[in-house]
Amino acid sequence: MSESIKTIDNAFDIIDLLDAQDQIGVGEIASQLNLAKTTVHRILKTLHNRGIVIQDEQERYTLGYGMYKYAQGINRHQLIVNIARKPMAKFAEKTGETLNLGILVGDEVVIIHSEEGEFYSLQPTLSASSDLNCSGMGKIFLSSFSEENLVTYFDQDFKHRTINTITSLDQFKKEKDLILTQGIAHDDEEYEYGLSCIATSITDKNKKTIAALSVSGPTSRLQYKNVEALTQELLKTADEINKIMIDSF
Repeated sequence: MSESIKTIDNAFDIIDLLDAQDQIGVGEIASQLNLAKTTVHRILKTLHNRGIVIQDEQERYTLGYGMYKYAQGINRHQLIVNIARKPMAKFAEKTGETLNLGILVGDEVVIIHSEEGEFYSLQPTLSASSDLNCSGMGKIFLSSFSEENLVTYFDQDFKHRTINTITSLDQFKKEKDLILTQGIAHDDEEYEYGLSCIATSITDKNKKTIAALSVSGPTSRLQYKNVEALTQELLKTADEINKIMIDSF
């Protein structure tokens, strides 16, 4: 383990200890975690500067309000799930297809909630996270990126998962205008052969994309069910969620 990773690991151990035992001194922390006092002091100083911990007059530490902003992020995502759950369930019941809700975390889409349709047991295995360039939800988020951020994102070597995988900015720009105009992004067997996806955005009151919805399944099944009909139902579901979002974000 590298020194920097070890320091991060130690910092989380200290945070966990402070969460379990309020108001602890440097010596006690060092003893319980089997760390050098100098190491503990250095980490606590950094955490204190960021408001993650607070030091009292007796030089004992407790968690600070700086932790709250991270909890807010989790609560925000839970609120999105709570708002989206019922409309998503209606979609799944009406179409029989599983509907996924995803958020942007770094350069990946992470699925935070799914409403299972009748074909869930037949669903190809989906990763809990995926790259932006080869997923419907990923393209939704990419279409909201600034030009500078798009250039930065595509300035890397991408693996061709299939022959349809988009790996360059020029390729994506050909789709971006359609995504922004139609509000829909497609994954046409770009992540995995035989698997397609339709995605759209969830926005706040300022029309900023904060999440994405997608329906995925075997290409043949989605075509049989009528991709256009599924697309319209997806847009209807997103619109229902977005109307509630206006009052919540």
